[in-house]
Amino acid sequence: MIPDIHEEVAIGKVYDAALVRRLWPYLRVHWRLIAFALLLIPLYSLVQALPGPLIGTALDALIGVGPSEELGWLAALADPPGDLPQIPWISFLLFLAMAIGAGVEYARMLSMTVMGQRALRQIRGDLFDHVQRLPLRFFDSYPVGRLVTRLGNDIESVGEMFYSGLVQLVADLFVMILFASLLFWIDWRLALVAMVAVPMLAGAAVILRWKVRQVYRLVRLKIARINAQLQETITGMKVVQLFARERRNYEEFREVNKEHRDAWITSINYDSLLSAAVEMAVNLTIAFILWYGALRIGRGELGLGVLYVFVDYMRRFYRPLQDLSAKYSVMQSSMASLERIYQLLDEEPEAHELGQAPQQVRGEIVFENVTFAYKDELVLRDVSFRVAPGERIALVGHTGSGKTTVLKLLLRLYEPQAGRILVDGLDIRAIPRRDLRRHMAFVLQDVFLFTGELGYNIGLGQAPQSEVRLPRVPFTSRTSCAGCRMATPSR
Repeated sequence: MIPDIHEEVAIGKVYDAALVRRLWPYLRVHWRLIAFALLLIPLYSLVQALPGPLIGTALDALIGVGPSEELGWLAALADPPGDLPQIPWISFLLFLAMAIGAGVEYARMLSMTVMGQRALRQIRGDLFDHVQRLPLRFFDSYPVGRLVTRLGNDIESVGEMFYSGLVQLVADLFVMILFASLLFWIDWRLALVAMVAVPMLAGAAVILRWKVRQVYRLVRLKIARINAQLQETITGMKVVQLFARERRNYEEFREVNKEHRDAWITSINYDSLLSAAVEMAVNLTIAFILWYGALRIGRGELGLGVLYVFVDYMRRFYRPLQDLSAKYSVMQSSMASLERIYQLLDEEPEAHELGQAPQQVRGEIVFENVTFAYKDELVLRDVSFRVAPGERIALVGHTGSGKTTVLKLLLRLYEPQAGRILVDGLDIRAIPRRDLRRHMAFVLQDVFLFTGELGYNIGLGQAPQSEVRLPRVPFTSRTSCAGCRMATPSR
């Protein structure tokens, strides 16, 4: 195995906004679900803001102090209607707030999940269709394992961005702004003390942002190499065993697996650093609030309920930041996957061709001074010959002399660098590939079996089953058709 072939093409600086703009057409058709999820954010944030003042008012009531004036209408909610006891009323409001919050969160996550799955279905379908239309030359140098990674792992990684990324980040930002605004509205001096650690935490997050992006690119690269090596080893198992390469393949895979592990450990280190920084900021903030709040309470300038509200709101303010490492990891992993997906989508497919093949094909084939090379390896040089309609010919030569290449050029799987190929006097470049191939039957030397019955593979799902004739000898996994080199997969 040549490791370099599995390396990703170097990708320059890509702005996240540019990636999201390219993703927007897949999201735009589901704008109603996105709007619904966004409209639920204010209600969700308001429900999150209610427990603090309710519990703070209950604390003031338990120690025989009236509700703090600083809480304003938030504390007024704790006043029970009629002659109801205050503590049971507050308990009921807390239960109601939690129930509404759970319902809103369920509706929001459901709408985003449905939207994400619909968008992923379209992205995966477009990517699969695009891969089928790429020229055969592309597959000569692009490992199959990397393609499987694009259509599998990378698509699922983008899906995680829908579930816990975009809208959740908007919700977290809205909640943080709401809590910060409420804290300054309640007591701006205590709010300033509570916000001392926020700038330091923001600086740490910005520094780690660039590191995490590169690490997740590396992780995607390593998993692509793992998939490529797995696919090649399993597909070529006959060769592996014939040449006793099991040990060598294992050592190569072990090295790739180790590199993938090291890349993940590096990403976990950055995640852990960010989580530790947030946890330290939370503890420092609570310490500052208790210290300054105790001084204010001793002077009679602050109530115990307000102090509790500040502690509760700052915990809720930092909660999105505590989850930021996980969300940021999801976003960066998704952005790295989007880079890979769009890199594949940017590969030029075979051009859509106009025109139509002749209805009747006599079968005259003419090669005129055809020259062809695979990259820098010249295979055919000024090849010319003619095959009359109904004539049978045999191309004879050593391995690699270009016998199969002649047929691939005739089917326009590749295009010659010079010369031209005629069918019934018509240049095949003037005939759409799809129409040209409908008039030809191509039996490969190395037969590939699709999943399904033998009859399906013979007709490739196009010929009616009534026209497919199977041998009378029952096939098993141990018998094969010697004449066509086709083995029946065991059922």
